[in-house]
Amino acid sequence: MKKRVIIHIGFHKTGSSALQAFLTQNVAALAVGGVDYPYPEPDSVVAAGGCSGNLMQILYRDGFMDGFRRGQDHAWQRVTPSFIRRIREVVDSSPHDTVIFSSEMLSNVPQEVVSGVLAALNAHDVSVVCFVRDPFDFAYSCWRQVVKTSARRKRSFNEYLSRVPQTHRGLSMFQGFPRYVALGVPLTVLRYETHRKNVAKAFLAATGLTSVLADHPITSEREVNRSLTGSEAAMTCLLAKRHSPDFVATYIRSALTRDGRDSVFYDRASHRIVLDWFAGPIAQINERLPEAERLSTVLRDEPDAPLSIEPGDVELYLNLLEQHPLPGRTARMKLALHPVLNWARRTVGLRPALPPDFDGEAYLFHNPDVAAANMDPVKHYLAAGHAEDRRYRFN
Repeated sequence: MKKRVIIHIGFHKTGSSALQAFLTQNVAALAVGGVDYPYPEPDSVVAAGGCSGNLMQILYRDGFMDGFRRGQDHAWQRVTPSFIRRIREVVDSSPHDTVIFSSEMLSNVPQEVVSGVLAALNAHDVSVVCFVRDPFDFAYSCWRQVVKTSARRKRSFNEYLSRVPQTHRGLSMFQGFPRYVALGVPLTVLRYETHRKNVAKAFLAATGLTSVLADHPITSEREVNRSLTGSEAAMTCLLAKRHSPDFVATYIRSALTRDGRDSVFYDRASHRIVLDWFAGPIAQINERLPEAERLSTVLRDEPDAPLSIEPGDVELYLNLLEQHPLPGRTARMKLALHPVLNWARRTVGLRPALPPDFDGEAYLFHNPDVAAANMDPVKHYLAAGHAEDRRYRFN
């Protein structure tokens, strides 16, 4: 039976997590209308604002992520022929006429992998939907998210942009959009700024599914997966040069519990870099947007507004220094000996012991793939996390 398959390509910082949370929370109502959102995310993941889409859930829950090494491997590398066959099986076995998939992962996969996914679904009616946003705001927002989540050295916005020509990593809209254009897949493009207050409503309208939830409120959370503000990101980069990663993670965690107010930032030189480097993808995007919603290809008619650190973020830093002093000599000795003792335990065939300062909440924060899979942090650490040298504490 030929079915309709809608693939949402979640370019970073375009409301993807909010849309995925909405789809998960409305699985039952969608099913009544003949729409399947298979492998919805656990309630704990939605509550934590860590949605990454149902394709990631298939990867985790069906064993395709076994042996995954966070920081060394990429999730899209697990989009193997066997995984692609699993996607086709999910569609073929669905009791509904329409199946929705959503993932940020598909914004970064190589073109041949995308082609393989589409080829596996060629017996069905496949279409692709994505949100796009202003080039400068997109790059700026991606940088703030990278500072929040990256375990590597934190870089300023200008340093981040200077590495983009070599890697393009993180700027998925510019990297991924041309791939889908080249494959000729039916592509629906929506301007994020126009619909940011309710990306779910815009998605349903664009796909002709609004009537499916006629009796249900169509609302999406705005603060799902909040990035750091520019001030918080700048402070994080500064702290990373002077403090341990655990202290920096403590600062990030504390900052995200506050209201995300931020001052205006704009840098014309950085804006020009983005426009010049990605003129091709921007032009391709604009070809598929209504004229009134096309991405701007010129600098803004406003002066530079420097990125500054807000007084509240300095105050937060000082408070954290008071709350988290450096550990004493005895505590440091215990922590230093723990890896050695665990090595000895493994040598004689014993299971590793839980570190004396293990923090389950910190473990899930540092390892969002574990949180997304709804795994018990203690069990995961003892089974695999210790061998992968995963972080498990804030300070």
